[in-house]
Amino acid sequence: MADFKRLEAITPVSIPRLTIRLTREDDPDPIMGSGPYQAAFELIVTMSDGSPKIIQGDLVPYITTEERNALINFIETLQTRAEAQIL
Repeated sequence: MADFKRLEAITPVSIPRLTIRLTREDDPDPIMGSGPYQAAFELIVTMSDGSPKIIQGDLVPYITTEERNALINFIETLQTRAEAQIL
């Protein structure tokens, strides 16, 4: 008779890295659906078996309107500083 062993569930254990990418474009591409402001995220999740899992996506559905507006203001402030210092 076969000796079947119970498989252990592989579950998330930690998130050692969270990356946020903020983008502002002068000429957004309406065909591809990109707007002038974009926020994306990437998570690296360590699983219980030690393997990494990468999760990426659009950040906007996970933040409030106030947080979105704060990010837009932050991007605009950085753009203004960069133009003042570089141009």
